[in-house]
Amino acid sequence: MTFLLTEDQEMLRDTAMAFARDELPVTHLRELRDSGANGKDPSTRQKLAELGFFGVIVPDEPGGETFGLVGLGQILEAQGRTLAATPLLQTALIGASVLQLGGSPAQQAEWLPKIAGGETTFALALDESAHFNPLNVATEAERNGQGYTINGEKRYVPDGHHADMLIVVARTFGEPGDRHGLSLFLVPANAKGVSIQELETVDSHGAAHITFTDVTVKEDALIGAADQGADILEP
Repeated sequence: MTFLLTEDQEMLRDTAMAFARDELPVTHLRELRDSGANGKDPSTRQKLAELGFFGVIVPDEPGGETFGLVGLGQILEAQGRTLAATPLLQTALIGASVLQLGGSPAQQAEWLPKIAGGETTFALALDESAHFNPLNVATEAERNGQGYTINGEKRYVPDGHHADMLIVVARTFGEPGDRHGLSLFLVPANAKGVSIQELETVDSHGAAHITFTDVTVKEDALIGAADQGADILEP
């Protein structure tokens, strides 16, 4: 096993470092903070899309090669050096990974190209308490005639205040703390019954408390198998 970057990964790293240095210095973050943008930066999102950074782990075709997680890690490391506020972590890493691990062929065909092109951003709506525990989920998704009805609240959702799509972790069986019984759903951030409270954070990236009140989704919004969502969250 080699721990050296490939030539292509080195080129990607150099591009990412130059972009972070020139376009996303710490002064840029301060400007976002002082303007009240709270991490929302459409211009930077467009530039990231043009560079192809959103699609670093998304193959052009099923089974195709990518820069992989090592390549994406180079981009995220470069942005971490300047404290850059971008949607890459939630979208290019978490969103793309969840869909590749558990998404149906139809879901992958619809959403992965939109991620790769920067057209759609994602946020993982998971935490519900002050203590991180991915299994401590009380938000419920109950079956209805054609899909599910979701009720519950998520707290401190990173990028939840400006994401286009939410990956909602809800309980379809069992009690909070149980591994079995978690399911993942694709929910548009503007869906009826979704209420988003924008939060300011110390790092100026922003987050959101999100409440789901009788939010209805169709069966095809389910990612992977019902009750088996923990296998996607912790593969």
